[in-house]
Amino acid sequence: MSTHPSPSLGTAVKIMTIVIAVLLGIIAGLTAGILAVTVGQGIAGALSWGAAAFMAVTTLALFIAQSMGTLRP
Repeated sequence: MSTHPSPSLGTAVKIMTIVIAVLLGIIAGLTAGILAVTVGQGIAGALSWGAAAFMAVTTLALFIAQSMGTLRP
């Protein structure tokens, strides 16, 4: 019976860092969309606020992780 080697700890940390960054972006996007609807924006405004917040927070989280050395090759 052959077993597949598990990914190294460094690879697992990198994958989890990316997953956490995306989840933070999703939370920020949903929050921005809810706030946009609350202040009276339409669906288009809520989608644009949510998309912008998702891109900004995800990019910031990945940049911080890279600056800390978590995502370096």
